[in-house]
Amino acid sequence: MRLTGARQALGMVGWALTLPLLKRALSLRRLVRLLAPPPPHTPHDPVAAARIVRIVRRLYHPTRHSPATNCLERSLVLYRYLAAAGAAPYLVIGMAPRSGPFRGHAWVEVAGRPVGETTADLAPYQPLVVFGPGGEVVTRK
Repeated sequence: MRLTGARQALGMVGWALTLPLLKRALSLRRLVRLLAPPPPHTPHDPVAAARIVRIVRRLYHPTRHSPATNCLERSLVLYRYLAAAGAAPYLVIGMAPRSGPFRGHAWVEVAGRPVGETTADLAPYQPLVVFGPGGEVVTRK
């Protein structure tokens, strides 16, 4: 089981290094389809899902050298690996409807609940597009 976690972590690091380039070269829909794995052949594993969330938090945790993390990149990695673990995640892209500069945010939901964020964190954002577990745009669940 440790090997699986190490393999996942290495895969996540690979995506973390690649996504800054890919998100500038591909449309959002193509990027999501690229990261959406095929449906898993195993049932949802909550222990594996918790491990994935921990790894992604560590990978994208702000440090004094890089204070800002990219919510889209973090959410794409989380979306990919939770889907592979059978969690049926939804990737949500939202905007804060305020006057002034636009503020966008990306997050992942499983069973209608945000993963790694609170509903209070997401309160300012209105979902614009939601991607289902297979990478396709879906209507709000």
